Amino acid sequence: MLYIDIHTHKKVAHSGTIFVRNAYDFLSNDSLLNLGYPISVGTHPWHIGDDFLLENALKYLENTIGLDPVYQIGEIGLDRKRGNFQNQLKYLEGVWEINKKYQKPILLHLVGAEYDIIPWIRKANFPIIWHGFYPKGDLVEKLLVFRGKLMVSLGKKIFLSKEEISAVLRTLPFDMVLCESDNSGIPIEEIYQRISMVLELDSMELKNIIWNNFNKLRKYE
Repeated sequence: MLYIDIHTHKKVAHSGTIFVRNAYDFLSNDSLLNLGYPISVGTHPWHIGDDFLLENALKYLENTIGLDPVYQIGEIGLDRKRGNFQNQLKYLEGVWEINKKYQKPILLHLVGAEYDIIPWIRKANFPIIWHGFYPKGDLVEKLLVFRGKLMVSLGKKIFLSKEEISAVLRTLPFDMVLCESDNSGIPIEEIYQRISMVLELDSMELKNIIWNNFNKLRKYE
């Protein structure tokens, strides 16, 4: 059974891994089609500043979202520490509207906006992946209502987990869990091992869980 890396910025050489690589939002359709692996497209919230050209960004998404290699949209989202938050909201609204037709998974980057995103998840009619998830306060409890629509992707922050955080993560239903390497440089196998330890799961059991969760999202051919 293969490892699943639902979000990475690097091309993975390991033949035992299916990975979804974050594509640059300026590549042509021909370039995207020639990459030869599943990708995600969309404008990162850090790139949405005061002079952000919303119409251009949404047009790019409309032109690329239907391409075969495009597995998901992302990473997009909300970041209260970087970029223009109001413009990020406008972009999110446009993406939600475009994706009503395609219903592809959306991978979310969220900083300081963990509770702002809840109404957006509620109205989505497509799968949502919470990238780099790390629980705060009662967040896990509030997100459980979205089980079946929302999955959380655990990555490099799992190595920072203190026991109280690990205990919260263990309350997550296993059918909500995915795994990512992001830009960490940490092999996906090591992240799996750490997640297995934190969630108190056998490594093969975790591999099977994430494989099944990935296949529920959208089968990549």
